[in-house]
Amino acid sequence: MRRYILFVLPLALLLGGCHSSSPAGNHVQPAQPHVPPVASAPASHTVGRAEQVTQAVNALLLRQSRNFHPILPKGTRLLEVEINRRVAVLNFSHQFNKLADMGDTTEAEAQAALRKAVGTVAGVKQMSVQVEGKPFDSQMTDWTTPFDVDYHTQTAGKLDGNSTP
Repeated sequence: MRRYILFVLPLALLLGGCHSSSPAGNHVQPAQPHVPPVASAPASHTVGRAEQVTQAVNALLLRQSRNFHPILPKGTRLLEVEINRRVAVLNFSHQFNKLADMGDTTEAEAQAALRKAVGTVAGVKQMSVQVEGKPFDSQMTDWTTPFDVDYHTQTAGKLDGNSTP
C-alpha cells in the first residue's frame, strides 16, 4: 500500500499540477511572447492642453505641500484651467490669496514656479491667475494680465518650484 501511495501521489501532482486554492497562490504563468507596445499618439493629442496644464500645476501643488517652506500657500487647490488663444487662465481656491502676505520674493518664486509648470505644455504661451473666479489682488505683480511662459526655455529648467527664478 505504501508503494502505491508513493507512486500515485507524484503522478497525481504531475498530471493535476500544483495549484494553490487561494487566488494569490504561487501559480506560475506560462511564458508569454514579448509583444512590443503599440506606439501611442503624442500626449498633446490624447490629453487636451487644459488637462495637461491641470496635471502640471497639481503636481507642483503636491510637491509644494510636502515642502517645509512652501512657496505656495498651504491648502491651495487648482479649481479650474481654461485655455483661450494660447493663454492659460488658472483659477485657484481662496488659500492662494495668502500669497500676497508672504513677501515679494516668495511671490516672485511662486510665479516663476507656476510659469515653469505651465510652460511645459506645448502651445500655451501665456498665463494669468484668478482666485475663485476673481482677479488675484497683489501689491507686487499684476497676475490677471497674461504674462509669458516660454515652453522651450522653461522645460530646460527644474520643475520643482524650489529654485529661485
